[in-house]
Amino acid sequence: MECEIIESIAAELVVNGKKWLISGMYRPQTISDNDFINDFTKTHDKISVKYDNMIFLGDLNYNLLSIDKCTPLSTVCDICGIENIVKGATCFTKDAKPTLNDVILTNKKNMLQNTTNFNCGLSDVHNIIAVQLKSDVPSIKKPLKKYRSYKQLDEEKFLHDLEQANLTKIVDNVENVNEAYDIFNTKLMSIVNNHIPEKTRKTVHKPAPYMNKQLK
Repeated sequence: MECEIIESIAAELVVNGKKWLISGMYRPQTISDNDFINDFTKTHDKISVKYDNMIFLGDLNYNLLSIDKCTPLSTVCDICGIENIVKGATCFTKDAKPTLNDVILTNKKNMLQNTTNFNCGLSDVHNIIAVQLKSDVPSIKKPLKKYRSYKQLDEEKFLHDLEQANLTKIVDNVENVNEAYDIFNTKLMSIVNNHIPEKTRKTVHKPAPYMNKQLK
């Protein structure tokens, strides 16, 4: 699902039973316009056989703010039925006007939201672009944790019941080892459960030290 000439890496994402093909791309300026169009459309044709939902994002080095400089990309969008959802310039160089080289192309614009385009200070001239799927990710069921409650434990009564159970002698006449173990364990646990009952609760995960309410 990756291009032959255009630098790309593809990944499948499944959310709520819907499959998405997400492809990160970069077109070096050494790739000709014709090669770009042919490679992109061929790759798109292969992808569309298996995926109904797709996103292509990255720096394709076509300035969508200039009609004269984005013809190959516009041609690809028309052929493949995809649309760029990034608005505004994304690339800022010292000796040139801002350009929109970084794009997010998709065939399901109505299933995306919160497209962002901002300078995070990590890149020399490019903004970061991102988008969010309109999908509800099911919450992970928290596993139950078993524990024993010592709140009502009366240590004297507990020791008294253990002594009265005569655990050291209840298996004296039992020859089978497994049977002896079962008898001993059943009697012991009945006393333990009576004085120190077993309970269950949902596990609570501690938040990451770098995460706070404001970031959430």
